[in-house]
Amino acid sequence: MDWTEILITINTEAVEAVANFVHESGAGGVVIENNDNGTSTVTAYFPVGQATQTMLASLEKFWLNLETLDLKA
Repeated sequence: MDWTEILITINTEAVEAVANFVHESGAGGVVIENNDNGTSTVTAYFPVGQATQTMLASLEKFWLNLETLDLKA
């Protein structure tokens, strides 16, 4: 199976929310890496074809909502 990899670098305080969101959005796997600068990188893997513009638009909307919680890096 082929996978699409999406990397999201965020404030470490938001990492669990983002990881949960991509998991609930159908990610086949999620990897969290903590960086030295107070950010974390969430890597999500979606089957090719599932990481559509619709899913990416949902991720963008979720991302913008994080800003209202002051969690966006």
